[in-house]
Amino acid sequence: MNNVVGPRIKSYIKKQGISVSYLSDKTGISLQALRRILNGKSKLCAEVYFLLCQELDLPLDYFIDSGRGIE
Repeated sequence: MNNVVGPRIKSYIKKQGISVSYLSDKTGISLQALRRILNGKSKLCAEVYFLLCQELDLPLDYFIDSGRGIE
């Protein structure tokens, strides 16, 4: 997974009205690490990606499939 996925997730949570702090609390990912991921400064490992998709109730390929876009 490349560092484009983080900004896609950031855009999605912003549109959904979900704060980074809330997502950090719900996933157990530190706020600092989550901000680095969402800003594209750190790549996601599969485990973190799974946690984010699970918490956001999205399929694993949602942010990877470039044809879907963000609703």
